[in-house]
Amino acid sequence: MICTAMTLRDYARNYCLQRELSAGSIQQIGFTVRHLERFAGRPLLVSDLTDDLVNRFLEHLQNTGRSPFTRRSKRATILCVWRAAAEDGYAEPPHKVRVVKLPQRVIRAFTPADMRRLLDVAKRQHGRLPHIGIARCVWWESFLLAYWDTALRVSDLLRVERGWIDRDGSLQLVQRKTGLVRRAQLRAATIDAIDRTMGQGPARRVVWPTWGRREALYRTFKRLRCEAGLPDGSTSKWIRRGSASAVEAMAPGTAWKHLGHAAPGLDRQAYLDRSICDPPPRLPPAIE
Repeated sequence: MICTAMTLRDYARNYCLQRELSAGSIQQIGFTVRHLERFAGRPLLVSDLTDDLVNRFLEHLQNTGRSPFTRRSKRATILCVWRAAAEDGYAEPPHKVRVVKLPQRVIRAFTPADMRRLLDVAKRQHGRLPHIGIARCVWWESFLLAYWDTALRVSDLLRVERGWIDRDGSLQLVQRKTGLVRRAQLRAATIDAIDRTMGQGPARRVVWPTWGRREALYRTFKRLRCEAGLPDGSTSKWIRRGSASAVEAMAPGTAWKHLGHAAPGLDRQAYLDRSICDPPPRLPPAIE
């Protein structure tokens, strides 16, 4: 028997309270529910969830130019909440919700040559970072070297403490996004740069303290990228992709471990630059 009294917004709130979700996931669930209600033109009950409603919503997203990646994300969010609501007796379960097919993407990443150019620019930075007193060149040199060595997410790299790094350069931490233990390796030159960073500013445990909101770091990265003459539109994620692509080129089938993923698959779908990690395409015989 279906209980019809629960609103979709209330159920979504309870769904989030009952699970240990990231702030981003909670925000995405709330935004998707509100978006679905705007499409329906009224507040929804959980029992209002039907294949027809969700399929029409996905069709609307397609007709208004939303990307397949956005449509698939919203579909997955709705289905997670809907299936939980069906188990709790608030709705009939989904049956035939349209599938959103994702096209392959051309992944671009920094090459080792790109990283050398970026590092050269970082070493030429003058002055000290506000509030923390570390020379800009020292902070950025060690950060870029460690980012390339480990391919850690920026949020994890900024949490690294000097005491987590063993004498042999190995580093272990629990990844914030996945909750999985990640083991990484740092070169001796990277550790030397880290120790120079630790020798500046106030005594601390964290290697790379920030000097403001995360946006300040990304703005500086954009400026460094521009000074290095690297491709317009490239982001800091190109370092993570480039590190993984270089590892894959050296040892095929291992990039997913280097990225800290739980299983293979996502690396080739979203991280690996095939111009770096795949052999060059062969030409057919000449016809002249």
